[in-house]
Amino acid sequence: MGLPTQALTPAPASLRGFGGEAVQVLGQALLLIAFGSGENRREEQILFDVVDIPYNYNAIFGRATLNKFEAISHHNYLKLKMPGLAGVIVVKGLQSSAASKSDLAIINRAVHSVETEPHEQPKNMPKPTPHGKITKVQIDDADPTKLVSLGGDMGEEEVESILEVLKKNIDTFAWSPDEVGGVPADLIMHHLAVKLDIKPRKQKLRKMSADRQEAAKAEVQKLLRAGVIQEIDHPEWLVNPVLVRKSNGKWRMCVDFSDLNKAYPKDDFPLPRIDQLVDSTAGCELMSFLDAYSDYHQIHMNPLDIPKASFITPFGTFCHLRMPFGLRNAGATFARLVYKVLGIEANPEKIDAIQQMKPPSSVHEVQKLAGRIAALSRFLSKAAERGLPFFKTLLGAGKFDWTPECQATFDELKQYLQSPPALISPPPGSELLLYLAASPVAVSAALVQETEFGQKPVYFVSEALQGAKTRYIEMEKLAYALVMASCQLKHYFQAHKVIVPSQYPLGEILRGKEVTGRLSKWAAELSPFDLHFVARSAIKSQVLADFVAEWTPVLALDPEPAEQFWVMCSDGSWSHRGAGIAAVLFSPNDVPIRYAARLQFDTTNNAAEYEAVFLGLRKAKALGVRRLLIRIDSKLVAGHVDNSFEAKEEGMKRYLEAVRFMEKYFTGITVEHLPRSQNEEADALAKSAACGGPHSPGIFFEVLHAPSVSMDSSEVMAIDQEKLGEDPYDWRTPFVKHLETGWLPVDEAKAKRLQLRATKYKMVSGQLYRSGVLQPLLCCISFAEGEEMAKEIHQGLCGAHQAARTVASKVFRQGVYWPTVLKVCVEQIKKCESCQRHGRSQTAPQYDLQPIAPIWPFARWGLDIIGPFPVARNGYKFTIVAVEYFSRWIEAEPLGAITSAAVQKFVWKNIVCRFGVPKEFITNNDKQFDSDKFREMCEGLNLEIRFASVAHPQSNGAAKRTNGKILEALKKKLEGAAKGKWPEELLSVLWALRTTPTRSTKFSPFMLLYGDEAMTPAELGANSPSVIFSGGEEGREVSLELLEGVRVEVLEHMHKYATSTSATYNKKVRPTELMPGYLVLRKKVNPVAVGKLESKWEGPYLIKHKSRTGSFRLATLEGEEFDYSWNAASLKRFYA
Repeated sequence: MGLPTQALTPAPASLRGFGGEAVQVLGQALLLIAFGSGENRREEQILFDVVDIPYNYNAIFGRATLNKFEAISHHNYLKLKMPGLAGVIVVKGLQSSAASKSDLAIINRAVHSVETEPHEQPKNMPKPTPHGKITKVQIDDADPTKLVSLGGDMGEEEVESILEVLKKNIDTFAWSPDEVGGVPADLIMHHLAVKLDIKPRKQKLRKMSADRQEAAKAEVQKLLRAGVIQEIDHPEWLVNPVLVRKSNGKWRMCVDFSDLNKAYPKDDFPLPRIDQLVDSTAGCELMSFLDAYSDYHQIHMNPLDIPKASFITPFGTFCHLRMPFGLRNAGATFARLVYKVLGIEANPEKIDAIQQMKPPSSVHEVQKLAGRIAALSRFLSKAAERGLPFFKTLLGAGKFDWTPECQATFDELKQYLQSPPALISPPPGSELLLYLAASPVAVSAALVQETEFGQKPVYFVSEALQGAKTRYIEMEKLAYALVMASCQLKHYFQAHKVIVPSQYPLGEILRGKEVTGRLSKWAAELSPFDLHFVARSAIKSQVLADFVAEWTPVLALDPEPAEQFWVMCSDGSWSHRGAGIAAVLFSPNDVPIRYAARLQFDTTNNAAEYEAVFLGLRKAKALGVRRLLIRIDSKLVAGHVDNSFEAKEEGMKRYLEAVRFMEKYFTGITVEHLPRSQNEEADALAKSAACGGPHSPGIFFEVLHAPSVSMDSSEVMAIDQEKLGEDPYDWRTPFVKHLETGWLPVDEAKAKRLQLRATKYKMVSGQLYRSGVLQPLLCCISFAEGEEMAKEIHQGLCGAHQAARTVASKVFRQGVYWPTVLKVCVEQIKKCESCQRHGRSQTAPQYDLQPIAPIWPFARWGLDIIGPFPVARNGYKFTIVAVEYFSRWIEAEPLGAITSAAVQKFVWKNIVCRFGVPKEFITNNDKQFDSDKFREMCEGLNLEIRFASVAHPQSNGAAKRTNGKILEALKKKLEGAAKGKWPEELLSVLWALRTTPTRSTKFSPFMLLYGDEAMTPAELGANSPSVIFSGGEEGREVSLELLEGVRVEVLEHMHKYATSTSATYNKKVRPTELMPGYLVLRKKVNPVAVGKLESKWEGPYLIKHKSRTGSFRLATLEGEEFDYSWNAASLKRFYA
């Protein structure tokens, strides 16, 4: 394209090809891409990665390009569409052009013809015969049957050397199962981790043919002689053997452990890869076909698992003493044995590929070298650092340049690979050591196990640092190396206790209370692992000594001398813009750790200087520093501390007393005054903190809202508590005892649980802390203290009666923890009287739907009042409504006033005189229904009155729904007319509802009462079929005879409808059990009239008894019972 190489910008990383190989990016170029033409043309700047590989196309568009152009591709039509300035832009692909490119690619590609084997092997396929003559040679002079086969093409000297080796090691080989000795049980045993909740299965004996029985008997006798199996009387699991005929006509006996294999988890130990094993044989001069005879049978079974690996035959039951074939994890156990015996060594072919490699002369050859280094990275300590000069060569935008540094590194790599370390596989539960190394350009880690033969490496990992990571301070690089190792070796970190030896206070930094920023994030990532930080001691492996010794010049391998000091430089800054303090701690290796804080309270310059000293003392105490040299540029503070000046002001006296109190945490503290010019770093940090300016990475910054000492002379704090770890009922005691003394419970399960949980806890200055997410460390307090804190946060001086999770989050944000935080917060809020009186009511139903079952027409009526309406003629303002529960027939009449007499008149005229005396009325608790006269009338007619629950209209649902239908119809009929004419329209509304089929019955009320549908005026005008075919009395008599059958059918349908409705309603139920004797709050009858700041609940009241499901009779606390029942929807339990 004519672009100069200088136009390319560096690329952040390499690309990955479709085959998985890494493709090095030469650089990036920003190019202008255009689609369309004329006015409908779009142009965008696209960033391309430039690579140097043979390809048939100039460029490949990715998702970023398609997203930028908002393009949509269709592969079937070979089109690309995108929005343009004047319409849709369509890019069409040409099949002829694509085909020509494809043909060109085929012509230019070197094709190798490879004959592949058929997918299915033909039956009875003969085995391949060896090439050349085969000679059988006796290697045991005492036994002529012990022969080996040698190729006839071998020379005499070669044959003699091979026979000498075989005869010397003849005891290694076995010619029969009797000679197989087996692997010592202390080296490895096969264990079946059968789940305890799975019941053992015992199969019954299957029938066998005579020839199969003979073959099975011979195989069993063979295994008995070899000591692989034995007879058993009481097996736990029992399976049948399966006999399969081999190609030579003989039988092979296998045991089907399918049921047993399902009862325990899979062992994830990695099995060897066949391609790597085959590659490792390339270039070998001799090939030996040696059968690892009965290799599985050389591994003992765990004695507790022997009864599980049992099988049944026609001549007895037997169990395996050695590991049988067919078990799920047998292959993993054998692979683990091989790794234990032989170790994990690097592929010699891969090492030889680098050893025989000439110095690269092109970028492509450097890429090959980098790939070979990556293949051996597990065996290379500091692989990233060793390969860094080669990576720099690949990043160069100019021509290839093999520098002297690259050649020196190349020679050093070859020298290292002459004796690569053999890695080991650690046994489960063993302790591992993790050595960390960091340099300006890379971080590395070596995972090691301590054995009786010294320290043996398990795994090496490394990473080259790029970008901002190269600017980390040494402490952060080490912490990042630890995080990097935990990500790449997570399977080791999760299964083993990992000890991190280091000269740095890495553990104190990551688990300190003041950790912030990226260190806080890393600390949270490392919290699930069982990490222990110790001081580095002597290293018992030359490979590991080289690994640690070469990484950075600032560290020494010798232990820290006892007479060495930590040095602290502190300073305080005060101005009209604010106050800030800073402290810089220098380790004995002269590694700085910088702290800064902004003071959000009124102070003076001298007080700020003291606060800076306190900041440094707190950090030094958290780091475990014992001897400290304080350098400060304030003569006053330095004089106070070294007793050369007397503190006269009350505030300075208190600060000095606090410094004297802190001295007990150190072996020795020395104060030294120095000029401000020699304290520039601390001075700059303090001024930056005072101004609130940005802080560079590597500085631990915080904000202090109160002085370190109290200035109120009247403030006295009394502390009288039992020493932490001594109270046997305190939940913290097991953690404190475990962390301080290593104590564990006797019960193995509890001990394991405590060990896993204790990884998140640590002791700091005698106080237990837990690693957190909202805060780096949370102070652990007792349950009693936690209840008081939750109560104070919820309803204290700064409390707002918030929800439980909000209160719990405030607890964590204040740096406090105890195990039952959320449970305590829920209980506190549940018992808070203000929250109960002003809390919301539960909208979801608390009890299942209780439908009122229909009886028969005219047996049950619901009564209710609608109104007030606009005043009509004769002073009508209300309407009394009655609905029959079976047919849904409606009776209604306008009323001028709601009185008991009016209700009696309506019931007598519209119900009793027309339909007979019903069995019961369902009505609300209004006085017109609950009056003496109305009760006398009902008692005289021997009918029952059932009152609905107070303020719960669903108890009289049929009447309430009917009221809504009447109101809706009246509104529509009176649209545009005088509203006072509603009594005149009432009859037409009732007629319409009586002749309309209802959903619950599928028939109209008129049909269910009179046996036929009513003739409406609309039918007469349209001459409907009902008018044409209306017969005389005979047809009417037939309809009346059929009416009872229709009513029975309706009864069944209403039952199904109620069941379906109940099922839908009951899905929303959230049960809240209320029982007699409980205290409850009662919702006020008219909550609308309640003021904004008043409670909508009243009480508490006592539940006297349960009147029916979901309804309760209440009483006052003095025992006075109320007349009516209340539904659970209007009640809420009150917790005293």
